[in-house]
Amino acid sequence: MSGLDPIALQVLVGGMRAACDEMGATLIRSAYSTNIKERHDCSTALFNAGGELVMQAEHIPVHLGSMPDAVAAVIDEEQRPGLAWILNDPYRGGTHLPDVTLISPVFVDGELLGFAASRAHHADIGGPTPGGMPAFSKTLDEEGVVIPPTRVEGDVLEQLAARMRSPRQRLADLRAQQAANRIGETRLAELASRHGAAQLRAAPGPPSPTFPTASTAPRMCSRTTATGSSATPSCESRRRSKVIGCDSTSPAPIPRSRATSTARSR
Repeated sequence: MSGLDPIALQVLVGGMRAACDEMGATLIRSAYSTNIKERHDCSTALFNAGGELVMQAEHIPVHLGSMPDAVAAVIDEEQRPGLAWILNDPYRGGTHLPDVTLISPVFVDGELLGFAASRAHHADIGGPTPGGMPAFSKTLDEEGVVIPPTRVEGDVLEQLAARMRSPRQRLADLRAQQAANRIGETRLAELASRHGAAQLRAAPGPPSPTFPTASTAPRMCSRTTATGSSATPSCESRRRSKVIGCDSTSPAPIPRSRATSTARSR
């Protein structure tokens, strides 16, 4: 549990959520390929210094579910301000090869605060067929360019893009991911400046979703039909969910045996 008061906690959580949303908007608006710009096949997220996912935008679930493993693949490496990482290796936190991940450490006052990360499905990743997912490949290398965790420095992005089709577009999309990560870095630094890095580190992510238990599940009501009683959600719970209530005027469900015999007679 966080030691923050509820108001401060919601302010920080809201700020991080807004940062993730802005990262996603920046990536989509800056990208060149249809995959990202129109299909929105991309995701953005923020992580704490321990590599735990603390905030994500409402993007692609399969991206967000595996991105913590991508951060874990680089977390033990030396981190420096302005030094990002790129990878797509499925054995190091990636998914399929076209999903390329960029991870940027975020520093405040010389100390690591967390990571900003983005993942995008690139229109091509090299390999024998356009799109980078050949049906007859037998090894991972035959599918396209495999990128292990690699520091983004010098002309690394240019060299990787040159091994793919339409290298100028690939490079533009990679730079869009860089821009998205810089937005995440900037917004986290602003939150730390405004509320303090210690408070930001203490703020957890959004609460996990809750599922019905025996005490919170909808009550059931029974009504008698031609074949006995049929249990249905209570009228009150159905009205709350804007579903037609099970009042006395609602027709009783047709028993399975009657429905089958009626269909056969037709």
